[in-house]
Amino acid sequence: MTLPMNRPHVPQSDTEATASQLPAPNWGDLSATLGMRTAGVYLALWVATPFVQVVPLLGGMYRASLQWLVPRFAAVVLGNPNAYQPAATGSGDTTYNFALAALLATLSLVGAIVWTRRAPMPLSPRITCWWHDVLRFGLASTLLSYGIAKVVPSQFAALDPSRLLQPLGEFTPMGLLWAFMGQSSMYQMFGGWCEVIPGVLLLFRRTGIVGAFLAVPVLVNVVALNLFYDVPVKLHSLHYLAMACALVLPATGALWAAMTGASFTARQPHPVEPRAATVIRAVATTLLLLRGVGQLVMEVGSSDSMSNAGGDSTIHGIWARVDQTGETPAWRTLAVSWRSSVWFDKDSSVFISIRADPKTHRLELPASVIKPPTGPRINTSTITLNYTRLGDTLTLSSLPGDDSMRMTFHLRDPNAMRLLRGRFRWIQDYPDNR
Repeated sequence: MTLPMNRPHVPQSDTEATASQLPAPNWGDLSATLGMRTAGVYLALWVATPFVQVVPLLGGMYRASLQWLVPRFAAVVLGNPNAYQPAATGSGDTTYNFALAALLATLSLVGAIVWTRRAPMPLSPRITCWWHDVLRFGLASTLLSYGIAKVVPSQFAALDPSRLLQPLGEFTPMGLLWAFMGQSSMYQMFGGWCEVIPGVLLLFRRTGIVGAFLAVPVLVNVVALNLFYDVPVKLHSLHYLAMACALVLPATGALWAAMTGASFTARQPHPVEPRAATVIRAVATTLLLLRGVGQLVMEVGSSDSMSNAGGDSTIHGIWARVDQTGETPAWRTLAVSWRSSVWFDKDSSVFISIRADPKTHRLELPASVIKPPTGPRINTSTITLNYTRLGDTLTLSSLPGDDSMRMTFHLRDPNAMRLLRGRFRWIQDYPDNR
């Protein structure tokens, strides 16, 4: 029997093909796909986390899972055993927040690897559209929330008496930024509209790309302020900027072609989707608009009642001491603001909480400001004083039967301060820089 020596062997199936016969994988495309999917899953998880936490029943389970998982992930993987969720402090840059970001990034990488192994091909237009919608609604919600708080304006409080008397050197960088923004309500409102307009445009698919383009420079400025003035929402603002850039990225090719005249292949139109998808987007848009209107009403209502936050608005202001009898502390100036705080000009500024009852004309404040505590213990007791205002005169005195203290203050005109009496002028022959 003669064997056909020159006849090539033809594989009968794909499994018979050798490694040399298979096309070499394009590692560049594979790495880009893996990176884009990791970033996409991560941003989607970051956006979804706060929304899921407010869902009844599911939100509680999700929060409990994170509170159990994040500290253990931080202790085992990051080597930090202190990543427990603290009480509400107003900071978004806690150890817990950074550990949560690291956990979500790890889960996103693992998910992207599994996803790419099972489906290495590019994403379908339908999945891409849904991912864009998640980022679009998440960014719109944030911009509307922060923007409305500035438009009212309420995010940055106007300079109250305690701030006006605080020495500049005692401001923190964040406090200085808040005072700078609060000094001009018009500038604060301008910043608010710069966030509200992109937020509204992001709610609708046809105008979403315009809103994303407008949001990028606004968020670049926000990130810079948070970084350079040490505002503890750096992590959040960086995520919002990344979301805006992710929404803008698909349109950069068309923008570059329009600027340079280069050729450009238009992206595929939005796929035809079931009617349920259109309904979901319409419901989400409506809910976010209603949420914005509700927040606007609440912000306006809170700003109207803010002047009565100290209990008795008739004693709000800056008071200079003119007389004293008995054993009184060395107060030179008293500042009562809507924040229910008092600033005493002694050797340094002291912020305390007070409660003024306009019916009984009694003022309750910590006893430590009258008589400093001795020893290392913390004194939590309070002292009650009578107060009486006649015209521009305020009198603080001990309760009946105790004549140990009496102080008289005179109201200072806040408009006498250069900062408050400053006015806008088109023509200035000399700059008013003091």
